[in-house]
Amino acid sequence: MAITRYVNTASSPGGDGTTNATTGDNRAFASLNEAEAAIPASIDDWYDIVCEGQNADSARIEFTGTTTSASNYIQVRTDPSATYGRHEGVWSNDHYRIVPNASGTTPLYCWGHHLRLEGLQVACSSTDGAGYGLIRCRNQNSTADIRIDGCIFDGEEKSGTPIGILIMNPSSGAKHTIKNCIIMNVTNGNGIQVSYSSPNVSVYNSVITNCATGINRAAGTVAVTNCAVFNNTDDFNGTMTVTYTASDDNDISGTGNIDISPGATEADDWAAAFTDYANGDFSIKNTDSVLYHAGTDLNLTYDIAGNPWHATTPSIGAFEYVDAKIPIAMHHYNLLRSA
Repeated sequence: MAITRYVNTASSPGGDGTTNATTGDNRAFASLNEAEAAIPASIDDWYDIVCEGQNADSARIEFTGTTTSASNYIQVRTDPSATYGRHEGVWSNDHYRIVPNASGTTPLYCWGHHLRLEGLQVACSSTDGAGYGLIRCRNQNSTADIRIDGCIFDGEEKSGTPIGILIMNPSSGAKHTIKNCIIMNVTNGNGIQVSYSSPNVSVYNSVITNCATGINRAAGTVAVTNCAVFNNTDDFNGTMTVTYTASDDNDISGTGNIDISPGATEADDWAAAFTDYANGDFSIKNTDSVLYHAGTDLNLTYDIAGNPWHATTPSIGAFEYVDAKIPIAMHHYNLLRSA
């Protein structure tokens, strides 16, 4: 049975995190940093940390010091039924978000080996940006399994943020999976950087946009499927396997890849593909979008907003197309059912 703890940015430090209350000895932790510090060195079951709060979580987090395994892992997620819990696929300052304000700080640092992040928003409020990236996964062992699902990473076009997601120096056999995510506005670096030793990285149904380089592979194995990688100075750098992916000019070989911007004006093509890409809404505009049902089945269940993926030909990007936005209650039900 999961060990559940709560983070609520409306709380104050000193609670034991066993409830989501904001007062009393059993009140929620006031930050994810406080919650992480309270995780024992050894856990007997998987550890579930549920986060919410309208105010930004302004402390950096470093996951380290806990022995984990495939069954005894740490999961950090947001609650889609909470008023200030999970975002709905577009960056929101009214939902839980990790935004440290210290200069050059990496908001999320992962030394652990079995960590799952679901439904988070990550940025850095310092004008100097986030040194080493918005999340840094480093030195995972050969059995490691790191999963990043339904998260939004925003570099905010700050020159001091060189990377969105950095994966570096894991042992051979470690797995890193990025799915249903948005990585954007890393204009002075790489949306995803894979480097050193033998990383094994899978990127599924994600959007990487407005970066100097969308995905940069310097080592290991990288597989990219059903992604939209566009509006970057260079969409891809390094050898990787890319299939059923939309990019500008479609300048990388692979089965099912498409050109997201074949016309004379790329911005017009992006506007035709997405609902409002210029304002961070990467949902599919309509059935005429080049992304609509252009992907391949990856056996994923729900997209970044809680919509079920098409069973055989899912759309490309982080969103499945729906004729009209599903009611909020159904959105919450879908995400809760998949938690």
